[in-house]
Amino acid sequence: MADFTKLLDKLYGISGVHTADPGPEDYLLVSRAFHHADAEVRERAIFIGALRWMDRTMLGYTFAAFRLELEPVDDNRRLMVEALVSAALRGGFDPAALELALVERLSGCDLSSLEAKAAYVGILRLRGKVTVAEWAVMDYEKVDVKMSESCQVSLYVKGDTIDPEVISEMLGIQPTKAHRKGHVWRTSHGSEIVKKTGLWRLTLQSEGTGVSTLIAEIDRLVQTAGVTVSELPGAEVAFVDVLLLGKGGDDGGGSCEVTLDPDVVQVLGRLGLPVEFTFAAVVP
Repeated sequence: MADFTKLLDKLYGISGVHTADPGPEDYLLVSRAFHHADAEVRERAIFIGALRWMDRTMLGYTFAAFRLELEPVDDNRRLMVEALVSAALRGGFDPAALELALVERLSGCDLSSLEAKAAYVGILRLRGKVTVAEWAVMDYEKVDVKMSESCQVSLYVKGDTIDPEVISEMLGIQPTKAHRKGHVWRTSHGSEIVKKTGLWRLTLQSEGTGVSTLIAEIDRLVQTAGVTVSELPGAEVAFVDVLLLGKGGDDGGGSCEVTLDPDVVQVLGRLGLPVEFTFAAVVP
């Protein structure tokens, strides 16, 4: 107990020091604190390393932990979002990649959670619709997450022997999500999941751009790389997935309409991949 109290005291002491060049001892302490069993210790690590120091390595871990749901505490996930958004606004993180991850997370989490509210406000902040002053005094209890209709188009490549780094190099694109077969991760509820097959996925999303435009962009990226997706090393399954997100009614239902431009039908034929359509009604 004494060691734990000493650790927290040390972290709170570091929190009060404004520096962009921490000493090696402090840096190592904060790095290890990201993986500590205690939620308050992890909270200090996120605050110091990702938000205060804006360290690229710690931001990278924070982003990965956020996307993989490795942090079980809602308030810590809220802080992760705030740290990442702050870094993106200051040029320390890719704002486009972050916005994509935030929108994606909103489609799969409890919209009443602090994480969802921080993600929603973060998207608005990244788009310049929330000022610095408004963000500084934001009361999440008063935030109502409003999901507008949007769409995602994803390119999936799956296979037991897939090496995500090889796929990324051949396509010249960094994936939205990727892992090898056998990858182990823990959900926000503490359950351990072992991935049964390898995955490389690129997702494009927009609230104002139609499905046809996103599909055309996927095709442009593939054509630029000059490869055939279905023939990528280790690819056993490859397909295009179109996900349409809409605001559901009180009964959980909803509807949508999809229009594909004639040129895009030809694009899909050139890609030579199956296309899956999914509609999800998000109920606030």
